[in-house]
Amino acid sequence: MYRCENIGYALAAQGHDVTFAHLTRLEWPTVPQVALFHRPMASYRLWQALRWLRRRGVVILADFDDLIMDEAATGFSPGVMNGQVSRSVTRIRFTRHRWALNWFDGITVSTRPLAERVRRLSAAEQVRVIPNCVHRDWRRLQQQPSHPAREKVITYFPGTRSHNRDFQQIQAPLTRFLLDHPEFKLQITGLLAFDLSECAAQVTYQERIPFAEFRAQIQRGWVNLAPLEATPFNQCKSALKVIESGYWGIPTIISPLPDAERFRAAGALIARDAAAWTDHLVRMLDGREYRRITHGLRERVLAQADIDTEAENLLNFACSLKRVS
Repeated sequence: MYRCENIGYALAAQGHDVTFAHLTRLEWPTVPQVALFHRPMASYRLWQALRWLRRRGVVILADFDDLIMDEAATGFSPGVMNGQVSRSVTRIRFTRHRWALNWFDGITVSTRPLAERVRRLSAAEQVRVIPNCVHRDWRRLQQQPSHPAREKVITYFPGTRSHNRDFQQIQAPLTRFLLDHPEFKLQITGLLAFDLSECAAQVTYQERIPFAEFRAQIQRGWVNLAPLEATPFNQCKSALKVIESGYWGIPTIISPLPDAERFRAAGALIARDAAAWTDHLVRMLDGREYRRITHGLRERVLAQADIDTEAENLLNFACSLKRVS
């Protein structure tokens, strides 16, 4: 929903009429020029909706922000790997997403690796990368990043309940750092199963919160963490956690991720092995180095994650696919 809303709000701010609707309740006051379907899954209802739109000359786009259409990656789905969804159910879902790929005029995706996968899986000739960006609601706020070093808080935002294995990769080095630096706290916000009993007094845990409260939690941080297993699924993910924290002047230590490489000069500290997580945390203890990394971070993030720019790119892509009556 984040991705849909963000693009929609940016388009609305540019003067376009934007309507958000679920497939089960599609209602348009007028026939749209462009219809964008987020994570479409093949179904008779979707086929009917697309048929109606196509007959009226509407440009129809599919948008994906995860590798959920490649059956070969079923076993690497976080839900499967964390034992939360069966492999058979996930495979059926992935197959239905793949079938839907060929029903659209064009496809938008969040990262280059995901675009490469989609091009191999679909007959669609037009695939465009529209990266994830800073949420437009935050852009309207006048508040500037404060110096986060005043609070010695390390943050981790797993969000969904399928990041248990991701976090296990850093549990040991993170525990060592916290024990060596008892003045630091770890704030976990989101659904996560973890064992940090050795430093339990330094850990605060809160389950998922509304997006409206998310910003305040991010701003408490000194350094953010974004561990990810090295899987085909994760390699297609976006560096959204780097973007969100970086906008508020906070660097993120993140596992090797193609999309994160874009932000190596904009708050992404790449941890290529277990020792690197501790090394980056210790490095950030140096006040001079921390200030160097965080100075002007918001501007550097926005240079690569501006939703207004990407909304224009989306419109240009749609115009290139416009149907001839």
